[in-house]
Amino acid sequence: FSPSREVDVNVNFSWTIKKKPSRLKLNVKGEGYNVHDMLQLVMPGESELIKGNPRLVTISSSSDTFLDFGQVLVNDRAVNQFILSNGGDRSFEFKFETGLSPHISANPSLGTVAPGESFNCEVCFCPRVAEMLSNYCVRCIIGNGKKYRMMISGKGHRPRLHFSQSSLNFGSCFVIPK
Repeated sequence: FSPSREVDVNVNFSWTIKKKPSRLKLNVKGEGYNVHDMLQLVMPGESELIKGNPRLVTISSSSDTFLDFGQVLVNDRAVNQFILSNGGDRSFEFKFETGLSPHISANPSLGTVAPGESFNCEVCFCPRVAEMLSNYCVRCIIGNGKKYRMMISGKGHRPRLHFSQSSLNFGSCFVIPK
């Protein structure tokens, strides 16, 4: 059974079996359904955040989406937020595959989206060492559905601070009462 559209199917079969007095009748039922998922990237800006109405960009499952985290300080984190929506009448499961890099994570990495509901997810870049990511693949896989590929770029760097001395001695100082 491989339906081409969302319909209920009911088929009756009748077989003649040797050495049986009557025909064997079998009623087969099937239901075709589609997963109606949509993944959107939240593009916050100062004016949208104040209004509480962020700008959303729909992610395509047929082509790669390129995300640039820019320059991120070591042990800091940059976050891209996503909204995963279910426009169908059945729940579906999702899973984020972030690969082997310890600097990329997804929260939550898997879950279930109920019919007519939306689910907030985030992909984080948290470099622990100075590192350059270029077109690192992260995938969001929908159960029995689409696969969204995101190519992530970003650079982890150390702050450019230089201290001329590691300790300073100010000597004796008087405390002045107010």
